[in-house]
Amino acid sequence: MKVFVKMTIAALVIVFLLAGCSKEKEISIEQLTQNALNELNNGQIAEARKTIEKTINRIGKELGQEDPSMLKPLLVKALIVQSQKESSEAESVYKEAIDIAGKAHGDESSEIAMIMNNLAALYFSQKEYDKALKIYEQTLAVVQKLFPENDPRIITIQNNINAVKGLQAGETESPRELASNQEIPDLVPAQLKKVALERLANQNIMLFDLRPMQPVQIFGKGAVFPYRCMQKKSETDEGKIEVVLLFAAVENPEKKGAYIFQNSRLVSYDSYQADLEKGGLQFLRKALIEAFPGLYSSTGGSLFNLS
Repeated sequence: MKVFVKMTIAALVIVFLLAGCSKEKEISIEQLTQNALNELNNGQIAEARKTIEKTINRIGKELGQEDPSMLKPLLVKALIVQSQKESSEAESVYKEAIDIAGKAHGDESSEIAMIMNNLAALYFSQKEYDKALKIYEQTLAVVQKLFPENDPRIITIQNNINAVKGLQAGETESPRELASNQEIPDLVPAQLKKVALERLANQNIMLFDLRPMQPVQIFGKGAVFPYRCMQKKSETDEGKIEVVLLFAAVENPEKKGAYIFQNSRLVSYDSYQADLEKGGLQFLRKALIEAFPGLYSSTGGSLFNLS
């Protein structure tokens, strides 16, 4: 009887272990990649790296090292090693991703452009301005063939090129000052801005002197269009503070390069710039995704640092 009980317990243990293994195998590659990205966003760098390495190894075994499904995990890995200050490895990972994207989507695809832009941003962060400029210009040549001339992706890369050239010319302005001095096209429809301003005015929030800032792309979902402006509590109030009015838009599935505006929100200029300066565009993008819950959050953030 004791032997039977022991055998039964052992069998149950084996069943539970097998069930556990089966459950782990059921986790999709997409979910594992998302888990790694979430860990990265939460500051769990070591855990994120283990998760993404596990994901990459699994894809290699099941689908091959050059399968297109390798792209997103590689980009997550690049962000992780970048955060660990391992720029040489990040460069290698980006180049591997470019090679895979080229074979899968062609050399003039949006996938290639976005990865190249990440590589240029890496060079920029390392103050390798000649390399950064070369890749930014190659990226611009690709996106100009894919999107309308006033598309935020084109505008962003053009601003990146101007910033690099400015630094090469010996300009000593901070990135914040350079950004504020760049000319940004006004891309939000006038009627939409009018409605937003009237709605805020009904709440005794008076805004004036709207100036467009660099759009923030939420790739695969849409974009956020920020406007720097001044706020008064009432028309007679002489005191004023600097704020940012955000317009959130999603990509129009029926028209390439077009957007459907969904919502707007007001934030302080100082907090907006603090997010940008704290962790670059990647950190700001995460904050913007959280600012519009449900609109972009299903993407888990962008992997493409178009900054």
